[in-house]
Amino acid sequence: MARPIASLLLLAALAACSRPGAELSHEIARRFQLSGGGSVNLAEAVPGPWDEVCVLAPGADNVAANNTLGFGWNAESKTSIRSNENISVLVFVKDGEVLQYVEHPRADGDFSRLGGKCFPRQDSVFVQEEIPAKGWPGLVNRSERR
Repeated sequence: MARPIASLLLLAALAACSRPGAELSHEIARRFQLSGGGSVNLAEAVPGPWDEVCVLAPGADNVAANNTLGFGWNAESKTSIRSNENISVLVFVKDGEVLQYVEHPRADGDFSRLGGKCFPRQDSVFVQEEIPAKGWPGLVNRSERR
C-alpha cells in the first residue's frame, strides 16, 4: 500500500516541478528543429483561439508584463521570468485575457530580443538571426527582418 502512495507523491512532485507550458514549449522547439533551426510559426505550433502573442524577456517584472500586455497579469507569481535568465515567456492573448503562456528555454529558440513586444497571430512567424547571441539561436519576427 505504501508504494502507490509514494508513486502518487512522486508524480505530484514531478508535475509541480515542470515549467509552465512545457508541452507547448516542446512543440515550439520541435517545429523549430524540423525547420533546420531556420524558423518557427507559432500560429501552427500553438493551438487555441489566441489572437496575439506577447514576449517577456528574462528579468521582466509585473510592471514590464503589464506594460507589454496592456492589462494586469502577475507574471512574477505565475512564471520564473524575473529570476531565470535562460527563458523567455510567450503569452498567448485573446481579447485582453491570457489564454496560455509558456516558459520557453532560450536554447530552443531565443525570443528575448523581442521582449516587450506583441505580435498578431497572422504575423507570428519568427526566424533565426544570422549571428546567435550567447550561442542561443536568436529569433526575430519575420516581418521585422525584411
